[in-house]
Amino acid sequence: MDDKLTDKVSTAPEDVEAFCNRLAGSCGNHPICHEAAVTLRELSAEVERLKVALRDAEQFIVNGTELGFIKMPTLEIDPAHKTLPMIRAALGE
Repeated sequence: MDDKLTDKVSTAPEDVEAFCNRLAGSCGNHPICHEAAVTLRELSAEVERLKVALRDAEQFIVNGTELGFIKMPTLEIDPAHKTLPMIRAALGE
């Protein structure tokens, strides 16, 4: 199998599709490769759904804070203090 095939790929749907096509071509459409490509496509779609949910949660917290409906904790020992930074980290921001 091509060494370049194992390089890190992005989770963007078009990149995942290109990777799956390379995977299928590299192993002669072997059933295991086909199954791996299907699983990868499913995981990629789930990642995209989770990103949407995280963006919505981030916007909800930011709006709620700005409008005074949410009071962010100031103590770092409160787990809620880390929520917004964790969301942003997960989104790669």
